[in-house]
Amino acid sequence: MQKVETIPAISIMIPTYNSEQFIDQTLESILNQTFQDYELILIDDCSTDHTVEIIEKFAPSFKNLQSIRRRENSGSGSYIRNEFIKYAHGEYILHMDHDDLLLLDALENFYKPVEKFKPDFVCTEKYFEQNEYKGNKIELMIDVKNPVSETVYEKLDIDFEEKIRRFKANEICRYHWNKIVRRDFLLRNEIRFP
Repeated sequence: MQKVETIPAISIMIPTYNSEQFIDQTLESILNQTFQDYELILIDDCSTDHTVEIIEKFAPSFKNLQSIRRRENSGSGSYIRNEFIKYAHGEYILHMDHDDLLLLDALENFYKPVEKFKPDFVCTEKYFEQNEYKGNKIELMIDVKNPVSETVYEKLDIDFEEKIRRFKANEICRYHWNKIVRRDFLLRNEIRFP
């Protein structure tokens, strides 16, 4: 594990398990981001395919990468995601799956509202796009071309306890891959994956 000299804006966290079919595309979508103030953390949960070899092939291209290999399968994606917190150094956390793809300016657009509002989290929309490369499978693309507007921020300016309740109940931004969340917000409020 490498030592982080400065605090990155975003910690991108991806659990992997037998992810060889998609992980190369996911890593390329992160590598090509216009916003580079991030660290990438991958925890492999004992893959039995070529996932680890693919990650190792990409590793030299990333300036801030932690690749962790578990010795025993956890049997739970939630366990791995909760485990991530202790490895993250970023101000915000983005949880992705091994088959998610980011548009080139996704991280940049995720972070724009942070600079202006300093919110606890920023949510975005998703869309699906036909992808010829992997046998016409429809794959998830995260689109933050139009991040949450100021009006929506105002609507989310709710009582703090109510915000925590809604966040824990998945009533706000239901999925994990469509938001960045302030790391200390998660820690302070003991928000974990069930």
